[in-house]
Amino acid sequence: MAITLNLHNSDLADLFVSVIDLNLGGAQMTFSQRMNEGVTMQIAVQEDGRGQGRIRWNAQRADDPEATAERTVDVGQNATVDVTTHFG
Repeated sequence: MAITLNLHNSDLADLFVSVIDLNLGGAQMTFSQRMNEGVTMQIAVQEDGRGQGRIRWNAQRADDPEATAERTVDVGQNATVDVTTHFG
């Protein structure tokens, strides 16, 4: 069964975002797209035996290729995942 989650670009710029679904055999990329600042997009990922999804996302600012970030997160149904290159 699939889990639907929301990716939210909480950065101060447009981002190139990729998401890998770690619950799929071979860790397959499930999303790769440019996201405008402030935009939220829904994606679906595979749930595990506990009803959770596990993804790895990476982001690169469209206006600064040196500004990047990557995180691995566990998600539940309708979770919102903020993607940004700023952490503090």
